[in-house]
Amino acid sequence: MLTIAVGPAIAQEFTPDEHTLLLLHGNGNLLGAAGENPTTASGIGYTDGVFGQAIDLPNGSQLRYAAANNLVMAAGTVEFWLKPHWNGNDGGTYLMLTWGTWGGLLLAKDGADNLRIMINRWSDHGLPERGASCNVAGEWAAEQWHHCAFTWDSEFVRVYIDGVKRGEEGVGFTPPAIAATQFQIGGEGVDGTLQGAIDEWRISDVVRSAAEIEASFLAGVAVTDLAAAPRTTKPWVTWPVHVTLTATTQVGEIEIPQGAAVWSTSDADVVSVQPDGELRAVGEGTATLTATYRGQSATCDLQVRAPVLAPTHEALPNDLSTPADDAIWEVPVLVIRYFATADGVNLDTSISPDFWWLNPLTLAQLDADVLAMNRRTKFALEQGSRFRAYNDPQARPSLGYRVVDQITVYEQTPPGKIVGYDQGDPLWEADWFAIFDRLDVRHYVEDLGVKEIWVWTGGLGRWPSFDAGLHDVADFRGGWESNMSSPLTGDISNSNRDPSDLPVYDRTYVVYGYNFRRSQAEAIHDHGHQLESQFAWVNEQQDGNTDLFWKQWRGQDQDGNKVTGRCGDTHSPPNTLADYDYENQAVVLSDIADWTVDGSGAFTPVNADTWGSLVWPWPDGVMDFSQRIETQWYMYWMMSMPGFDNGLAYGDEALGNWWEFIGNWDQAVAAGHGLHGPDSLTGAPQTSDEAVLPSIRFLLANPSPGTSSFEVTSSGRGRLEVGVYDVRGHLVRLLHRGPGSAAPMSFTWDARDEAGRAVAAGAYLLRVREGARLATHKLVIVR
Repeated sequence: MLTIAVGPAIAQEFTPDEHTLLLLHGNGNLLGAAGENPTTASGIGYTDGVFGQAIDLPNGSQLRYAAANNLVMAAGTVEFWLKPHWNGNDGGTYLMLTWGTWGGLLLAKDGADNLRIMINRWSDHGLPERGASCNVAGEWAAEQWHHCAFTWDSEFVRVYIDGVKRGEEGVGFTPPAIAATQFQIGGEGVDGTLQGAIDEWRISDVVRSAAEIEASFLAGVAVTDLAAAPRTTKPWVTWPVHVTLTATTQVGEIEIPQGAAVWSTSDADVVSVQPDGELRAVGEGTATLTATYRGQSATCDLQVRAPVLAPTHEALPNDLSTPADDAIWEVPVLVIRYFATADGVNLDTSISPDFWWLNPLTLAQLDADVLAMNRRTKFALEQGSRFRAYNDPQARPSLGYRVVDQITVYEQTPPGKIVGYDQGDPLWEADWFAIFDRLDVRHYVEDLGVKEIWVWTGGLGRWPSFDAGLHDVADFRGGWESNMSSPLTGDISNSNRDPSDLPVYDRTYVVYGYNFRRSQAEAIHDHGHQLESQFAWVNEQQDGNTDLFWKQWRGQDQDGNKVTGRCGDTHSPPNTLADYDYENQAVVLSDIADWTVDGSGAFTPVNADTWGSLVWPWPDGVMDFSQRIETQWYMYWMMSMPGFDNGLAYGDEALGNWWEFIGNWDQAVAAGHGLHGPDSLTGAPQTSDEAVLPSIRFLLANPSPGTSSFEVTSSGRGRLEVGVYDVRGHLVRLLHRGPGSAAPMSFTWDARDEAGRAVAAGAYLLRVREGARLATHKLVIVR
């Protein structure tokens, strides 16, 4: 049996260490552990705390301390126990810490019910605001204790609740110093009073590790009882076993991390305790797990199921494994299908029923259905990337999809995170870490270049087809239409953008959640929302707003309300404001087929026949299939997006090929490309005949502990811009903007930003642009 070290048996207060700046125990006074006195204290009270007495900060109270020696911005951690006098879903704003205003630091529960950290508040110093948050609306109730922790440095800002990281965002610069000489705990002047009690308030001058924060949380609880509840009592072989441990403590019931307990199993051939402490179902049968934590024990019984069929890799027809001819960018795809079966012949409708009724299917029928939907989806996406192909049959596709493999797993998806509730029962998202580890998805992404993963599953909830005698609520599943994992930008997708729900590899990929009980229309619909997410993000990064994409291309008024007559969106064609109204026969004048930014193109009558009456060579030869008109709306809409050789202007610039951000996300973002740019950006890969790219030659070692020197050679025929950017595309230092030269030009970067501050160690991008031609090289600063 594996033994895991755990915390002390009883709750205990912090002891200051070398990185502790300010530690407030409360206990009837406001003195810091090192004798620090507040500079302002009014309206303060005391109440029962996690340890002794907590500091109560009711409405109107004010508590301030000197910033010197108590709080620093380069890096730090603030952690404390909090008992709010409010519910997490009350829509109120409650401030936990404020330091400075513009460019300042803020910790709060905001009006959207998010527990939040913000650094460089309101984007001062020529640098962006950075923040991380998580929603507590469904989790927090008044008068219940929670442990909160916030960390920041040049790499990340993070939020933790009860020892678990819940939010994270990259930073990319050293947080600027704050001039204010005092900070306030529990408000900002008389505004945003915390209206809660705090205990064991500790500020540190380092980023405390996840393990330290978990230990701080666990140190605050004394356990008197323990209960264990697995996510499912009937896991399948290979599944990780996740058990929720609920401890009864002096601060109420709290969840104890699974890894903090000592585990034993009654049958290691059924459920094993792995060397790293993970629990895993390894064989068919029954087993009892026992968790022991601080002298308390709890058990749970599991019945492990074995699939009747092993996963298979299927051969694919040529039209799926071959990208469209002459496509600019290839998009390799991995298809994963979860076809649960109890007999190896039929779909198991106790796991994957239809919505209205069970609707039994054989696996052979389901295979044929999904094959047809994959073919139509691929065809529609490739055709959709051909700029205005409805008017130009020779239009070049920007995207060519290639399915590199298809894997079918004949069981239920393992449950991961809760993404919602259906009449009180949790809807579990698939455990992508378990699935991707089992199927070696890292190999497909990092070695085979897969950019998209199409996952076909069924689903289950309290639908009209739900039968309590047949269906198990533990099989309820939910998920996102699309979800991105990116080491460069983070999650830019039509999801809740949880940074921790997918494995992060060395390049970006997008997971699409398809439902085999529906049709190709819903699959393509998923891609539509992903396009909207990515293009709007690029627009925001480039212009500081999303007006070009949403207001001018999609069609919105100045207040963001949808209008008819422009290009429409995934939900609404340009002749309607209603959602999902793809077959609307109302005739409206629209410039979708001749769109320009300024609206100077031709406005012509459009309705459902505009896209529904078009004839396309569908790959399976079937011309009349379910939701064909809706499917053809998505194609028509995508064809209207600025693509290859679009010839569209944006002021004195040109609109680029927006499909670059689907076919080449990492490179396009790293190069600083936007929806518009100088010269005539077509999006086609440039050859040596089309352009002479600027070149970069380093004169000193790279990586460098400080100064980086390099030479830039360009054509000398245009304006040259040389700059250093962080990995998110934000300018760190502009080194040159002016005439170029065919002769080598020398530059030196002293590893400082525009404000003269030393940058943090890490990776940066040296970007050289001459007109539409761009060269990028990674710079690494080591300290």
